[in-house]
Parts: sequence; structure tokens; C-alpha cells
Amino acid sequence: MLHFHDCSGPYLVEPRFFHGSKAMCAPINLPREISDLGLFQRAERLIFQIVAFGVKLGEHDNARQFNHLMGQRDAVIAAGSRMPALDLLELIVHVADGPGVRIPHRIHSLALLNTETVLAAERPQTAAELVTLLDMMQSAASIETEADTDMHPRLSGQSRINVSDDSQWNMPPSLVDGADDAQTLMDFVNSEEQTSVLLRLAMSVGQLWTLLPPTAGREAVCLAFTTMNLRWEGLPPLFMSEAFSTYRSQIDEALTSALENGDWTPWCARFLDILEAALLEANQCRDTLEQLSLSWIKAFDGRRHTAKLGAMGIALSLGASPVGNTVDIARDFGMSLRTADRIVSDLVSLGIVRIYSATHGTRRFYAPQVLAVLTSAGQC
Repeated sequence: MLHFHDCSGPYLVEPRFFHGSKAMCAPINLPREISDLGLFQRAERLIFQIVAFGVKLGEHDNARQFNHLMGQRDAVIAAGSRMPALDLLELIVHVADGPGVRIPHRIHSLALLNTETVLAAERPQTAAELVTLLDMMQSAASIETEADTDMHPRLSGQSRINVSDDSQWNMPPSLVDGADDAQTLMDFVNSEEQTSVLLRLAMSVGQLWTLLPPTAGREAVCLAFTTMNLRWEGLPPLFMSEAFSTYRSQIDEALTSALENGDWTPWCARFLDILEAALLEANQCRDTLEQLSLSWIKAFDGRRHTAKLGAMGIALSLGASPVGNTVDIARDFGMSLRTADRIVSDLVSLGIVRIYSATHGTRRFYAPQVLAVLTSAGQC
């Protein structure tokens, strides 16, 4: 049985199998080591760099919120959004406020894959658990992108499919056709025979790519599988849709060399390229958001002392949680609702947040500059 963990505790998912299709399978013949010393040294250096990023991220209490935010951002990128800042805002608002905001099924489904599965699933220990996990990932990754013709603001919930509806789609067939393939892959993923964690992961993902049909969300499944494996190895999760797109044209050629000639070096090199780009992207996002928070704190110099202290704490939290409301602020920061409302007014006057809803004495707001950092090309 697959185990998941989130803030509500562990829960179980019964294994299920889907039949009826023949996956594009290739014989599994994974090497146990890479002879290229330079590639091995590069992989080991990258591990230290990823660990360093995790240490830097772990210095802040909002590391978990940052990972969830990056997972949501990745879903918007993977879905090919034409309005990424608006789509990301609507996705975060939906998570924060509950059903009501309408967003594309594909973005919502990929976001759930990134946050509820990638950041929660435990390492499978049997072939059945691995197949179940892959099937669950496929069902999330296979949702097609809906046509988006309405360009008006959508926070009123009038122009998107409501994800709170019990809409159904056809469940795709099982990704991996054959318990032997799944068992061999799982044994290699969990083995310690390849001394480099990242090179073992590279070969595992490369083999998974050949086992999956060329459709049915193969790319999203492989990237999610990579992020989960990083977390299972005790490394910080990296989301890679943007980095992967940079090297997408080189993937098939590198894997062909591996499968036909037994030379995994080109693929492993491309895989490390993708990881390095994803790490740089995550570092830039984190550093830019931190600098943004510090600039907001400076904006409160000379303001009322009590309001300034509260606003500083809120400003520091916006980088990882860019949506909030006055009721939560009052509770989280131990202040009255009136004080929280006054601080939000100050944040609005400084252009730090904008109000998107005000009902029943509660004002809900978002930080547009955070969304701009996360979704503007070249920002991170």
C-alpha cells in the first residue's frame, strides 16, 4: 500500500491496476555504474550544491510553503499557460479559500500532483506500489488543456471550469505493462549499487521514459518521479518543467544512444544539465523573493511602531504565501482584527498587496509582485 503524509497525517491508497494497453516497453538493462569520471565528479558536486540550497531554504520557517508555491508555479508552466500570473493567482486563491474560483482542470490536476503526491508520497517498496504510484501520476498528468477563450478577469468565477464540480474524465490505462519491468525498475531505484545518487536517478528516469507511452503525460510523470526521488534521498525537491523544456529536443537522441548503444553518458549529462538549471531557477526565485521582502520591510521605516512590527512579519511571509486575509493575520500574529485591517491598509497604500475580495468583515489580498517574480521570463 502507498503511504502519504501531509499536515493531516498519513493516509493510505489501495493499489489499483488498469489494463487494456500495451506500453512502449524496452528491455531493461540498466548499468550499475558510469565509467566517466568527469561525469561522476560533476554529479557529486551537484549533490553538494543541492544540499546547500536545502540548508539555505531550511533556515526559514516557510520552507514548506515555498516548496508548495514552486510546485504550483511548475504546474502553471507545465500546462503552457498563456496568462501565468493570473493562472497562478487563481490556483493559490482556490487552495486558500476553497472551491469557488474557476481554473483549468489541467493546471489544477498538475498542481495536486506536485503538492499532494510529489511532496507527500513515500518511496514504494514493491512493484505493485510503484505501478500504483505511476498510475496515479498518469491520471493527473493526462488531463488535456481546455480552450481558454474568455480573457476577462476570472476571480468572480464565471469563465473557468469549476474544479469543485464532480467532473469525470476517462481513466488512462496503466503506464507500465508488466510486473517484471516495474520490479526491475524499482529494484534499481532503491539500490545502492550505483555510487552516485544522481546518476542512478538519471538512468532510472531514462528507463522510465522508454517504458511510458509517448502520450498520456509522459513528461510530467518523469519529472514528478525525479522530484520525488530527490526528496526520498533527503534532498530538497526541485521542480523542473521549465528547465526540462530547454533540453527537450535533446532528450530522444540521448536516450536512443543509451538504449541502442548502451552508452548512458549523453543522457546522464543532459539529466545533470536539467537538474543544474532547475537548481539555478529555484535559487534565483528564493533569493529574488527574499530581496523583495527586505525591500518591503524598508518601506515601513518611520511608520507606527506597532503597525511596523506586524507589517514586517507579514511582508516576510508573503514571499512563500502570497495570498492572505485579515482574519488569518489576526490569528497568526496575535493581534486584533482591527489592527490586522489597518496593517493591510498600509500594505495596500504601499502597493505591496491588492485586495481581491472583501466580505463579512474579512479582506482577502494577494501580493502581485510575488506573482510577477514567479511568472516573468528571466526573473527566476
